[in-house]
Amino acid sequence: MPLRWYVISLLAPPLILLLAVTTLYGLAPLRALGQNWSLIFVSFLPALAITIVFNNVVEEIGWTGFAFARLQDRHGPLRAALLTTRGNLKGSCRVPAHSATRPSGGR
Repeated sequence: MPLRWYVISLLAPPLILLLAVTTLYGLAPLRALGQNWSLIFVSFLPALAITIVFNNVVEEIGWTGFAFARLQDRHGPLRAALLTTRGNLKGSCRVPAHSATRPSGGR
């Protein structure tokens, strides 16, 4: 894989986020980012690294090592990929946990 795809995959999400924030809130968040740019290195990036290690890596191991292998045996590689991607994108993998932790009772 060429190096440019790694650069695109690393830079696209923050750029899309900046575009979305600017569209929704105007230039104020960008001004605040410019005034506090050092927080990116001491707050944002360490929090991002911790999130990636403790959340995303473990989740990906679960999806690729457990769910995908079983789905691939049952449904074939293409359908297994579509099923696991759909679950990750829509968050449907969290629906049972969300339903189980919702407080019971009426309004």
